Amino acid sequence: MILTARLPVAASLTLAALVALSACASADSPQQSSPDPTTPAAASTPPSNAPPTPSPTLTGAAVNPQDYEVHGGGGWRFYTDSNISCIISKTIACMGAPLPGTRSKYTVATITDARAQLAWSDTQLKPFGNPFDATRFGRLLPSGSSLSAPLGECNVSGPVITCAHGGHSFTIDPAGSTAR
Repeated sequence: MILTARLPVAASLTLAALVALSACASADSPQQSSPDPTTPAAASTPPSNAPPTPSPTLTGAAVNPQDYEVHGGGGWRFYTDSNISCIISKTIACMGAPLPGTRSKYTVATITDARAQLAWSDTQLKPFGNPFDATRFGRLLPSGSSLSAPLGECNVSGPVITCAHGGHSFTIDPAGSTAR
């Protein structure tokens, strides 16, 4: 199931602001859209006593989480070869270049304890007035690698990144992204 939302985002949005925004998103975000207009979105939500969705299997070579840890307990930060920057904290948030087929300026994917979602923005992400450059945030997580931290996990395989936390996950893939 693909979840989408459009976010009006200030041009100076930083990754830290994105994490704060995603923490608030569970109460304010638009509800998921149903792929079948005759089926309400709530019908696809598993009952609360259902077991959580298992995390994706990390297929890449495991890296040392301490190499990616932000000093001062701020989580774990990394970026990919495909200009995507992520932080694993209480929530997982990734942002980067727009996905094919969207007319947006950049893509945002988040996971909270409540859900995962993908969003696109028409506003160009320009931290401090500069074009977005993922290499400014964290350390490279090379293709074929996975990072497993106490609060979540992410796997990078070519241009595809999959992250999971609390029974929810998202995949950013040029061939078709998903969030569940």
